[in-house]
Amino acid sequence: MKIIDIIDRFISGDWGEESYSEVSPCKVSCIRGADFVPIEHHDFSHVPTRYISKQSFEKKCLQVGDIIVEKSGGSPTQSTGRLSFISKDFIDSAGDIVCTNFCVAFRVKKGWNPLYVFYYLQHIYNNGVFFNFEGKTSGLRNLNLDAAFNAIPIEEIGVREQEDAVSILDNISRKIIFNRQINQNLEALAKQLYDYWFVQFDFPDENGRPYKSSGGKMVWNETLKRNVPSQWDVDNLGNHLSLLKDGTHNPPKRTEYGVPLLTGTMFGNYFLNYTKATYITKEDYKAIHSQYQPQEGDIILTKIGTLGNVNYLRNNDIPIAIHCNSALLRFPLQWGKIYPFFLCKSPLFKARLKALKGQSIQEFASLERISSIQIEIPNINVVNKFNMIVNPIFKELISNTNQIEQLTKQRNELLPLLMNGQVSLNSDLFNILRAELNLNNY
Repeated sequence: MKIIDIIDRFISGDWGEESYSEVSPCKVSCIRGADFVPIEHHDFSHVPTRYISKQSFEKKCLQVGDIIVEKSGGSPTQSTGRLSFISKDFIDSAGDIVCTNFCVAFRVKKGWNPLYVFYYLQHIYNNGVFFNFEGKTSGLRNLNLDAAFNAIPIEEIGVREQEDAVSILDNISRKIIFNRQINQNLEALAKQLYDYWFVQFDFPDENGRPYKSSGGKMVWNETLKRNVPSQWDVDNLGNHLSLLKDGTHNPPKRTEYGVPLLTGTMFGNYFLNYTKATYITKEDYKAIHSQYQPQEGDIILTKIGTLGNVNYLRNNDIPIAIHCNSALLRFPLQWGKIYPFFLCKSPLFKARLKALKGQSIQEFASLERISSIQIEIPNINVVNKFNMIVNPIFKELISNTNQIEQLTKQRNELLPLLMNGQVSLNSDLFNILRAELNLNNY
């Protein structure tokens, strides 16, 4: 069979209007290509609200099990044809849903598990098949969906076999989502405590009371244009770094395997994302880092283009080569590893960095400018207390992130095996995986 044979109907998109009107009175959540990754991560908060006509509302609203395909967009390394699945959780959160005009949705026929078809097409997409069905219009890549779905084969298998495959992949996906939700809560806790202590200055005083709210002495600082605790100093960041280094300005030749070369696309929320990593040889890595070696706890900061993104180097991020679009910061041991990261991660630090970016059209901050950022220098006892509280939270963040990466890798490796019938629900391979990752509860 071909993919087109198992499709019951296509549902076109509608971008609608920004605000309510008599012509467009129906409020909907409208999915764009930019929303695909957050939706996969179970984050539905960024999907925009639009207003469409009653006629569009009746024809184009999606239901649980519908699959969205991106028709336009892509890049030389990422084809069109990305997919998003409409889950019950998504509809419960977002309400009525349509897709934008740059996408199209479809509904599968009875006898086909929609999630199985979604995973199957994800497998097809991962193999780069959709590159073969792309054309260009004014520089924009467009997917010839009719040609693709009339050409791509799918084996006709029973509903039970489809459900078995979905059970394996969905268990892993749910575990990934569960870990992400835990991390979101942990991140919120750590960020809230940092803000409370080091931005609002309500760290515990000698009596355990919030310092500023309890009348702790504050002194006006002319440089920062704000009051700071009387016993704290204000100084250049560079005076409190044990290392501040640029990455390489001579990009080495890329290889398929080797040492990852850090680029801006790899920056995640807290830790590096290797899904778009490029690699260099070990010899080139040694040449780049002959004078200093990245270490666990080092902070990397983007200084060109998107300015001020900050990630923390974990143990399993090393070795990694630093590109010239980033700077590596290392703080003295007495500051610990956690407080410096949240200092550089804070919106206040990013605002101060952007204020020093210079006059160039593209955002840029030299090492000298980074070094000259003025920061509050807290009492070391307050820093130690913060590190003691947040350290176990941060360790859990790292552990969960490592497992997310492991699970994602396992899922991507299992996907073609399941689609080809090489692994089943009762296989030894899956039983081992289920036991190791404790998947029974997801």
